[in-house]
Amino acid sequence: MEEVCDCLPNIVDVSDLRPWGYETYLANSDYANLARGLYWGIGPRLRSFDFSDQCASNGGDWYCASIQHYNQDVEFRFGVPVTEQTYTDPHGVKRRV
Repeated sequence: MEEVCDCLPNIVDVSDLRPWGYETYLANSDYANLARGLYWGIGPRLRSFDFSDQCASNGGDWYCASIQHYNQDVEFRFGVPVTEQTYTDPHGVKRRV
């Protein structure tokens, strides 16, 4: 039988996505509440494995984040809509988000 390897965390990091125009934001409290089961429905399953169903903001172990392929700060602060946002990829090519 092939040995199971938990190697994804070793090769992929959220910061690896930033050069490709992705931004990470903490999710609002409605989406971060895993215990309720309203959005994700995984609270009971986490508890069944003796994991916390609470996000760090509520004293738990999880950080609930949203990964977006645009910069919402640029949109909200400077009025640049998603359709006009660009980024320069790691190869120096300017691309739209």
